[in-house]
Amino acid sequence: MSYINKIKIILIKIKLFFNCNLNTSILGNTNNDKIKIILIKIKLFFNCKLNISILGNTNNVGMCLASSLAKDGHKITLFLTDNTIGNKVNRPNSLLKMKTNNFNFKIRDFSKTQFKNYLYKPNQLLERIFSKILKVDLFILIGLNNSLGVTMNVPYVSILLGSDLLYFANPNSICDITKEWSKNYLISKKGKQELQFYKNFIYNQRYGIKKAICYSFCFKDILSEAELILGEIRDKNKKRFNFATFAISEACNLKIKKKFSSNDEICILNGARIVISRKNKSIGQIDLKATEILINGFTKFVKKGGKGKLILFEKGASKDIEIAKNLIKSNGIKTSVRWLKELEISKFLKKIGEVDIVADQLGDSFPGLVTADALAIGTPVMANMRNSYFAKYFGEIIPGINVKSAEDIAINLNFYRKNKDLLKEISWKGKEFYFQNLSIDKIKSQLFSIIRNN
Repeated sequence: MSYINKIKIILIKIKLFFNCNLNTSILGNTNNDKIKIILIKIKLFFNCKLNISILGNTNNVGMCLASSLAKDGHKITLFLTDNTIGNKVNRPNSLLKMKTNNFNFKIRDFSKTQFKNYLYKPNQLLERIFSKILKVDLFILIGLNNSLGVTMNVPYVSILLGSDLLYFANPNSICDITKEWSKNYLISKKGKQELQFYKNFIYNQRYGIKKAICYSFCFKDILSEAELILGEIRDKNKKRFNFATFAISEACNLKIKKKFSSNDEICILNGARIVISRKNKSIGQIDLKATEILINGFTKFVKKGGKGKLILFEKGASKDIEIAKNLIKSNGIKTSVRWLKELEISKFLKKIGEVDIVADQLGDSFPGLVTADALAIGTPVMANMRNSYFAKYFGEIIPGINVKSAEDIAINLNFYRKNKDLLKEISWKGKEFYFQNLSIDKIKSQLFSIIRNN
């Protein structure tokens, strides 16, 4: 670091110590990331608030971070760079019933952004984003927006959620991308150009992740395929924080009432999207929800005289939903199953509060965002809870109903239908666990601790 920049940083410290207004232009138009990170550290040390821009709102992660960070006093701008027009899940207005200008942070609507904008014209997209920003200390890049980090000269944090790492940062994905292309197109000039665009994008996504000051992707070592890719990309000295699970209801301060059914039936809501295990289809570890195990387990429960209702959402690939409906019909449980269209997220969370049990993934992934909200609301979760992993990670298992097979599901549904008081015990234990281990305040604390100690 130059002598002049050292003097500038000393002046910043003096100003902050005497509570003077800090003009961040004191550093000039420096492109030195180290100096910019030091400035962020100084601001955090003196409890000054940051100007943070968040790119992306996949799974409402951006919305939740923006809401929670703004509540702490930081100046937040959320860019809706996901193609979310008509998408009830990723639109902030479907989460909080208020007008855009009533949010406690700024929203820039870039929701017409398509994947092709990242693929063909990433610099133009970045220029449009920067044209809407007057001042920024830190970016938080979510999902595909990590590919934009390649040309950024502002410090940023990388948040990865699934396919943004396992598919779009994986060079092996090129085989999946091109397998539908004809041989003639593959060797044509246009085909070769298209292939190069994909290769460039995957490179940008990988390098964007590598360049971040810190990053997050689920729980360490729980997904072997993820660790292999991260091992190729990341410097082992770069810090990782957990952003795998948090409750939208907590982050956005939504008050969801919890109530259990008072009759002798048990009501189960499947919170995960419909994904059926298929021999002729390769499904990644993080995506395999194994919905057929839930349907077959509920069938066994009903066939043995159990009274209950299973609620499923029409969310997932059309083929998987078709297979699930045919399985329900062939199992003879159609009258005990209710299908719902995909709901706005606020209505979905309310529905979680109204049922006895929420079902999450039954494959070999991990309980995710659905589980976090169920725990925070107080609804018991039934899933493959990965107890052996979390017993080591947290020092205790996640409170819930651990199942791995259809028989497990049938036995547990029958037991808890007759012992609903025990569901209430799981309910309060789950809430306690959530706020001790998964709260968004814990995530923010991890993030800023890593930045301070970077």
